Amino acid sequence: MAPAARAFTAALAGAEFRAPAVPVFSGVTAAPFDPARAAALLAAQITAPVEWVRTVRALRAVGVTRFDEANGTTLTSLLPAIA
Repeated sequence: MAPAARAFTAALAGAEFRAPAVPVFSGVTAAPFDPARAAALLAAQITAPVEWVRTVRALRAVGVTRFDEANGTTLTSLLPAIA
């Protein structure tokens, strides 16, 4: 997957990322999305593990109570087990 991540990084070169209009959390860092690191974070999603538990906990810490999942319930079914 590393070659794909490098190619994706190259494809993003020169792209402009701005602060999102609504909060967005990175699945790589489990922290609010940083537009200054957008290309690196997006490419890292190809090779890095998804920090699902940490992300859910971070979202809950800022008051998120509703989680929706497109195309299934694989991840949302894990929510009750995440303290």
